[in-house]
Amino acid sequence: MKVNVFRLTERELFLIKTVRHNDLLDVEVNIVYCGYSEHKLMSEVQKTDQVKTDVFNTTLSDRVAEIVKDRIINNEIQPGERISIKAFSDEFRTSSTPIRDALNKLAARGMVEVSPRVGYYVKTFTDKEVDDIFFVRTKLELAILEAVFETITPEEMGNWRAIDRKYANRDLTREEMRAFSRKDSFHLLLCGKCENTYLREVYMTFFEKVLLISSVIAHDYSHYADHSDILDAIETGNLSTAKEALVTHLELARRSVHEHLA
Repeated sequence: MKVNVFRLTERELFLIKTVRHNDLLDVEVNIVYCGYSEHKLMSEVQKTDQVKTDVFNTTLSDRVAEIVKDRIINNEIQPGERISIKAFSDEFRTSSTPIRDALNKLAARGMVEVSPRVGYYVKTFTDKEVDDIFFVRTKLELAILEAVFETITPEEMGNWRAIDRKYANRDLTREEMRAFSRKDSFHLLLCGKCENTYLREVYMTFFEKVLLISSVIAHDYSHYADHSDILDAIETGNLSTAKEALVTHLELARRSVHEHLA
C-alpha cells in the first residue's frame, strides 16, 4: 500500500532512502511513498540522527524554495533571469514575505543572487566556478569510489549496466533525462553505497550545485557514453583503472558544460 507522506527536500529524501532503502517503493516529485505509517517512518529516521522531526513540519518558505530550486535546475528559470516575487506571490496566493524568505534561503545555498534594491536572479557561473565545482566533484567521487569499491556486488553491477543501457539508447525525453539523472544516476547510486556518513552528506549537499550547472546539458547524452569504462574496470577489480575512467568521464562532462555555457 502506498501512502503519501510529506513533501521533502532532495537531501532529506536521500537520507530517508538510506534508512530503509528496500521499503521505499517510489520517489517522485519530492513526495515519499512507502509502506510505513507516519509514526514508524519518523521513528526510523530519528534513529539515524541525520534528520530531525521538524523535517515533516516544513514552512511555506521551505516548500517555495524547493519548488523554485526545481524550476531553476529544470531550466524553467534560466541562469541570469530575474525571479518575479509578484508572480510567485500570485501563484501561491501569499504575501511577498515567504517568497523573499525562500529566495534568501536559495541565495544562502548559492542558487540565487541578490542585487540590492533591484531583485533576485538565478545564479550564473563563471568558467572558473565551473572548473572549481568539477574539481571538488572529482575529488569527492574518487573518494566515494575508493570507499565502496570492494563492496560492490554482481547484482549492483547488473543494475548499473541496465542504467547505462538506458542512456545508451538515447531515446529518453529531456524531462525523463533530468528526472533520471536526479534519482537513478550512476553517481548517486554509487554515493548511496558509501557507509561514510560524512562523505555521503557532503557529496549530497554539494550535488545540488552539480545539478545546477549540469542542467544545461540535460539533453546531451554524449558525456554518458563512457560509464561503461568505469563499470568494466570495477567488474575486473581494477581500482586504478576505474579511477582513471571516472576522471575522464567527469572531464568530458566539464567540457560539455563549458561548451553549452559559451
